[in-house]
This record gives sequence, C-alpha cells and structure tokens, in this order.
Amino acid sequence: MRWTGAVACSALLLLATAFASPALVEGQTPTPAASFPAGRVSGTITNGTAGAPGVADVRIQLLALTGDGKVTSTDSTAQDGRFSFAPPANPNVTYVLRATYKGVSYLIDPPILLSPELTTEEREITVYETTDVAPPLRVDSTVVSVQGLDRDLGELSLQREDQVTNPTDRVYVGSADHVTLRLPAPDGVTGLGATEDLDAEVRLDGLVATTTQALRPGQNLVVTRYVVGYDQGADSYRLRVTTALPTDEMQIWVPVRFVNGVQAGAGAIMGANRTLQGEQWRVVQRLDAANEGDSIVASLSGLTRANESNPFLGFPGAMAASAVALTAVIVGVVVLSRVRSRLRGLA
Repeated sequence: MRWTGAVACSALLLLATAFASPALVEGQTPTPAASFPAGRVSGTITNGTAGAPGVADVRIQLLALTGDGKVTSTDSTAQDGRFSFAPPANPNVTYVLRATYKGVSYLIDPPILLSPELTTEEREITVYETTDVAPPLRVDSTVVSVQGLDRDLGELSLQREDQVTNPTDRVYVGSADHVTLRLPAPDGVTGLGATEDLDAEVRLDGLVATTTQALRPGQNLVVTRYVVGYDQGADSYRLRVTTALPTDEMQIWVPVRFVNGVQAGAGAIMGANRTLQGEQWRVVQRLDAANEGDSIVASLSGLTRANESNPFLGFPGAMAASAVALTAVIVGVVVLSRVRSRLRGLA
C-alpha cells in the first residue's frame, strides 16, 4: 500500500522522537533527582458545576516526559481540594498534570517546565459533575480534509473535525452505551482510524460512526478518521459530509496535488485556495448554517494524476499545530500528543 497524505507529518515527527527511544518504564526517574533542586507543582481543584458539593476522590497524576520519549507517572489524591508534587526541577523534563473525576479525565494544558531558576508552578483545575441526559449540543464548525490517497487500492483517508459546544456545566457521558455523538459516515466507508481522545472509543455502526468521547462544558474537539473507497473506473469520488447536530460552518479541504478538479455541490461554493506548510488546499464551504441532517458535497475528479513530491504537508483545523511541531511556540501541543499516545499504558 502506498499512501500519500498529510497525516504522515505529525506521525513521523512523533515517531522519530517518542518511539526511537528505549521502552517506556513507569516509575523510572529520567535523571537522578540529586542533580537538580527539588521542585514543587501544586494547586487547587474546584467543582465547576453549579450547586455541586466540593470535590472528593480526585485522582491527580503528574506525568513526566523526557527528551527521549519516556513517560513516567506519579499519582496522588487531592485532599481538601489541594494537591502537591515535588519533582526534580529538571529543565530537560516536561511535566503534564492529569486529573480524573467521576471517570472523566482532564489533561491540563499547557505543560509545565521547571528549572533550577524556576522551581515552582501553581495550577487551578476545574472538574465537573457528569450527566447521562443529552444537553442541547451544537457544532461551531465541521472541517473534513482528505489526508491520504492510495491510488493502487482506490482508497482515500479522511479526517473529520467537529468543534462541539456543550452549553451546560456538566460533562455529557452518554446513556447506557456511553455514546455521546453519532456522525453519519461518508459514502464508501470501509473502516475507521484512531481517535484523538485517549479515553474514547470510536465504532462504525453501519453507516454511522459513534464515539464515547466525554463532552465537557464549553468547546470540545471531536476527531474521527475514515477510509473510503472511490470509483477507480470513473476516477472520481463524491464526498458528502452530513451533520449530526445544528452546525454553524462546514468546509471540505482537498490537497491540490491529489486531484485534477474539485466541484462544490448545491448550497456550497469554492472558497479561496489555502496554503499550509507548503501544501495547497482547495476549499469547499457551505453558504449557510446547517440543520441536523443537512450536508455539504464536493465532487473530486482526476484522482490518478501524477503525485508531486512533498514529504511534509499541512493540516486544516485544529491539527495545524502538530504540523509545525518543530517550532518552539507549540512544543506543548507535541508534548500533549506524545503523552496521549502513551497514557493508555499508565492509566
């Protein structure tokens, strides 16, 4: 299988740094503590649900990520809404806090950097009560991008990013099946890719993708990935994106070098081409807000055109930060991505 695609960029960067190292060992001290002064990471935990009692039994983890990709974990339980850790103030280690309350995890951003000159860090963490009653969810934006193309098999890989807003002060965890969102799958779907949320499970139920991602108060990024087959004889694919909830904005992004042409369907227009990290994208955007069950359509043609060489491609939407992970400004995003990929072994 020969895939060409934008998803390779983030994966290669993380693999090169996190997985080219010795095996992950929980509890291992990355650098002798005596080499650095004792640090202090402490803070408070509050309950953001109105009328709820104070929090109790909140599990707090301090995750330590070394430069060679190892992740270690120190656990504690918050007492009277307070927590405290005393890790080495090692500038070569990045620390991340993770809180778990009522079965919901909170990975606290941004990461923490200590040093002999800056030995303390104070954080405030807000957790929420849960509910199995569906709140009036709404999607601020839906962006579907073509991330990969296998011309031999006649397959495309698609990434869908839904910015879902929960207007309440409780975490929606779904009912008995824990499903929180049901997304209509694109035509020709043959499988699903990995999810971004470390605690969520994504399944394909017929032509619907379901996710158990907990939807916290405020905005939630729900990322789902699909493999679809296209008509090799016609050398085309009709990409239809259908809403699961009322949605303010919908877009489809297609790399210029993947196709000869992209045509917007009814109710949509071709927007201006975008350039991210050296990759040009054709953009189809819906003209108005969408109700539940509405769609945006893009017709892709000429998928067998010659491929141009470009090893690093950009990402639309929330994944843009990972594509430029070599810059110091968004080091925290890369750290969280590595931690998420490793946490299953520490949970």
